[in-house]
Amino acid sequence: MPDSLRYLSAVCFLIVGTLGSSLAEETPPLPPPGGQLPLDPEAALASIRVRPGLRVELVAAEPLVMDPVSFDWGPDGRLWVAEMRDYPNGFTWNGAGDPLDEAGGKIKVLTDTDGDGRFDKADVFLDGLHYPTSVKVWNRGVLVTAAPEIFYAEDTDGDGKADRRETWYDGFARSNQQHRVNSLAWGLDNWLHLANGDGGGLILSRETRDAVDIRGLDLKIDPFTRELQPLLGRTQCGRYRDDWGNWFGCNNSNPLWHYPLSWEYLRRNPDLQAPRAYVDVPREPGAAPVFPISETVERFNDFSRANRFTSACGPTIYRDTFLGDDLSGNAFVCEPVHNLVSRQVLKPKGATFASDRAPEEQASEFFASSDSWSRPVSVKTGPDGALWIADMYRLVIEHPEWIPQDWQEKLDLRAGNDRGRIYRVIPTDGDAPKIPLLDELDDAALVAQLENPNGTVRDLVHQMLLWRSATEVVSQLRNLVRTGEHPTARLHALCVLDGLGKLDADTIHVALTDESARVVRQATRLSPGYVEAAEMAEFILPKLDDAFVALELAGVLGTMKGEEASRLLAALLLRYRDEPYVTAVALSSVNHDNLEAIIAQLALAYDDPTAFREHLSRFDPSLEAPPFSLTQTLARFAVKWECQPAIDRLVATLADTAGKGQGPPPPWQISLLTGLLDQARSLEEITSDAATANLLRNLAADARSVVAADSLPAWQRAEAIRLLGSPAVFNGAPDFDLLIHQLSPKADPALREAIFETLTRTRYPATASALLARWNSLPPSDRSVVLGLALSRGEWTEDLLSTVESGAVPRNQIDAANRRRLLESANEDFQKRAKVLFAAASNATREQVLADWHDVLEMEGDPVRGKSVFATVCVACHVADGIGNAVGPDLAALTDRSPDALLVAVLDPNRAVEDKFLTWTISGNDGDTRLGLIADESANSFTLRQTDGSETSVLRSEIRSMTSTGISLMPEGLEATLTKAQLADLIAYVGSLGGAPEPALDMAARVRPGRDGVIELRASKCRIAGERLEYMPDFDALGWWTSEKDRAQWTVVLDRPGHYRIEWEYSVAPEAAGNAWKLMVNGRKASGGKVASSGNWETFVTGSIGEIELPAADNKVVLQSDGPVTKALLDLRAIRFIPIEP
Repeated sequence: MPDSLRYLSAVCFLIVGTLGSSLAEETPPLPPPGGQLPLDPEAALASIRVRPGLRVELVAAEPLVMDPVSFDWGPDGRLWVAEMRDYPNGFTWNGAGDPLDEAGGKIKVLTDTDGDGRFDKADVFLDGLHYPTSVKVWNRGVLVTAAPEIFYAEDTDGDGKADRRETWYDGFARSNQQHRVNSLAWGLDNWLHLANGDGGGLILSRETRDAVDIRGLDLKIDPFTRELQPLLGRTQCGRYRDDWGNWFGCNNSNPLWHYPLSWEYLRRNPDLQAPRAYVDVPREPGAAPVFPISETVERFNDFSRANRFTSACGPTIYRDTFLGDDLSGNAFVCEPVHNLVSRQVLKPKGATFASDRAPEEQASEFFASSDSWSRPVSVKTGPDGALWIADMYRLVIEHPEWIPQDWQEKLDLRAGNDRGRIYRVIPTDGDAPKIPLLDELDDAALVAQLENPNGTVRDLVHQMLLWRSATEVVSQLRNLVRTGEHPTARLHALCVLDGLGKLDADTIHVALTDESARVVRQATRLSPGYVEAAEMAEFILPKLDDAFVALELAGVLGTMKGEEASRLLAALLLRYRDEPYVTAVALSSVNHDNLEAIIAQLALAYDDPTAFREHLSRFDPSLEAPPFSLTQTLARFAVKWECQPAIDRLVATLADTAGKGQGPPPPWQISLLTGLLDQARSLEEITSDAATANLLRNLAADARSVVAADSLPAWQRAEAIRLLGSPAVFNGAPDFDLLIHQLSPKADPALREAIFETLTRTRYPATASALLARWNSLPPSDRSVVLGLALSRGEWTEDLLSTVESGAVPRNQIDAANRRRLLESANEDFQKRAKVLFAAASNATREQVLADWHDVLEMEGDPVRGKSVFATVCVACHVADGIGNAVGPDLAALTDRSPDALLVAVLDPNRAVEDKFLTWTISGNDGDTRLGLIADESANSFTLRQTDGSETSVLRSEIRSMTSTGISLMPEGLEATLTKAQLADLIAYVGSLGGAPEPALDMAARVRPGRDGVIELRASKCRIAGERLEYMPDFDALGWWTSEKDRAQWTVVLDRPGHYRIEWEYSVAPEAAGNAWKLMVNGRKASGGKVASSGNWETFVTGSIGEIELPAADNKVVLQSDGPVTKALLDLRAIRFIPIEP
């Protein structure tokens, strides 16, 4: 076994943070005597490792640049840098009592006077700024984001300093400096796009006097007209795009989001409930593992390590080929806490993206420094093709908001404020090209530069042509759209013409027939006003297989009139039924004028299949009948908008087909009737024909037989259950009894979910009391739902309190979150009664509680028992070991799991609460009240994540009031439900989570048989989990198998079943032999025993360990110890399943 210990070092390091924070949850080390000190620029450069074939150059360092957080290039090749010299709390602040918020930010411009590739001159263009977050070269000056404003600054007299400054926009929140407005990225739509930072604000344009509330949203601005507009998505730091107009962002623990939806489209339909506005792109989203090479950062008394994304920021898409074709289009994300820049390889997935680590970086990073002071905060494609990285270079990158006061007093929180570096990554075997001097080119030469393979250069040329109002090169631009060599050149030429106001129908037609679907997509976006629907159908058909083109087409069809537009929209809704983002945009194009025509096309699938195929076959011959959810949604639109022709068409379809088949009504009929009756009080509201109303009444009656039919699939019965929730169908006690009768712990979850949803909707008076009477037979998941239901209406809350007061529901089974809702009820009577019931939880202050429970820290907790406590108390909001709901912070990403920190986090959860974990109360127009976190926000709705992990979409138009409680969803008062011993066990369990990253290695966990039928499970191809296990490349084996929690996992993918002999190749020294092991396959023990010695650690032997039958499936194979491990279990090179011939 190798002799090195990965988790021990000569120096201890200090980490600070809080359980409630996902904002850079890990903090850099405080160097004690003998610890690492800051490195000079050349030594810091030597500490950096990048992928083979590349090297790093230092292009600027202190004293030229300090605390760089953003940078941009001018047409003259100079580099503009925003320095946040006043981070974190002011230029002279370093602790309690020091002056706060003294301005110290600067904008500098760096010049390479001798052309050697390294900047050697710095001029201060602006100083005295409050926390500038980004700088963008604009025309003759720069734009700067420095909350509460975005301002323009210019040097008009040539002395190198700004003497003209204009505020263009203001109102941005001055929140935590890491959460302020930032970015300023150029879009193909000729607007600048910004990241909210998540502070929000009511943003005012000083020019137009228009204002936009960006709470939960990002923003874009037109720097020519000073207009502003919301963007879907909520980026914390860095919103940037690829070459084709796809926008990406992140927050601290989510390294890469894609934003597929457009505010302009979705806002048109206020009744549309769209999917989440952002997509988690990485295969392993959220706080995924990272692989730093810097010293392990730990507490003195906490020897676990997180090594996960906790400070992701400043992402970019590499937009050149200079570093290699395989890097072009890759995403790069800074992770300053871990001193690295991580890479993701992007691939289209429908109308969005998926990504993964590069094969060669499964357990390493693209750029990593062993210097724990290195803080990469921004990465961009340089105009020379290099990848440029700003290193803020600080000891403490975390904000004091998340650092306990006693630790603040021990830390120099501004150490490194006089340092800063900017690097660029280039090929090992060459130098970077010179940065082009675009300011020396005339307009015609600039147009030629649109063929440049570098995206940063193209963007700058694009802007310069607009700054110059270069209308004399319009014909050259139009020709470039037709004949440009590269799709990116044709695309930019098209968008420059749009910015100059010189688009014409011929140019749009040319672009719509471009061989590149990416050019066609942008041409589609720009087509309204130039192309009719019939023409569009002919142009677009060859590219309709591209989901991004379909997404754009779905949006522009809402601007077009006529039957052909409706037919094309109907075809899109069918063809992309399984692509939620195309469907959402297509539904945003549905309006009062085209709804009946779209429904007419879709209804043909039921009442005239031949005509259905004839009408839509040219778009896609394989189109099938619409999904139930689509017809139901369109029916709801029809009734909500009082679109009688559309209602009549749907009713006619039901009337023509109802009762004509044998057996129960088909699900599509039930689903469609549910949509029509969603808001109706009676059948007569949707049809005035008595015979038709009677037919529909019979259909509803037949649905009751579907509800009671145990032989039918649960999903079909669930559709019928939801129909009973309509006021026009629900008939009181009989239907209520029918629904209650179906509710049993054995019922399918989908069925129970539909029952609870329907009971909530009916508001039947006896609902809460009937459900609470079944309390003892309700599984835990249902109890949470019942409590939420009971608290949603006053009369049901009355039933809940009475039941708890009677003892029928024990008061200790009301969880802390729902106790708090009762204790803080707006109803004074409920509040008083709750205080009597839960007096113990409502008295002592948090400080007193902490003092009373401090002796828990002296108790020895049991993590095994703690896991049971977690399953009882915490699973409503947290996930651990695969159980629970992801409502609160990711516990696997916590780095301060010390007992002290966890005690505070559990007993005083509101000590520090990040905005995204604040609780909101939403009261609807229907009288219902909902409580939860704002998980997402779109043009039309909010998505509320509730305490059970479920998400509910609430339309803005249906909200009566919306109020933040100002506190965390995690409740105070958990001590009322725990003993001190249980809390000690819980702290021990949470403290044991997230040892080594899981997976520390995940190169290719899915394995298929080879040509000879042998299934080889290599150490290098496994998924590792646990505390200590690691892959040792020098031995091509798994080693350091020292913990009972360590395990190796593979997925064996078989297309047909087989009988196999199992063998393994391993080594173990005599002094470690004899540990028990087991091989688990699909959750069952397939083999086991005790490990026999191989002679020594270096000698690998092969032995047979049993036989097994494997089904045709994805088989989960896990090797682990079968009990505690003494010394080490073994070193494993491979397990092989060898076919046994029948």
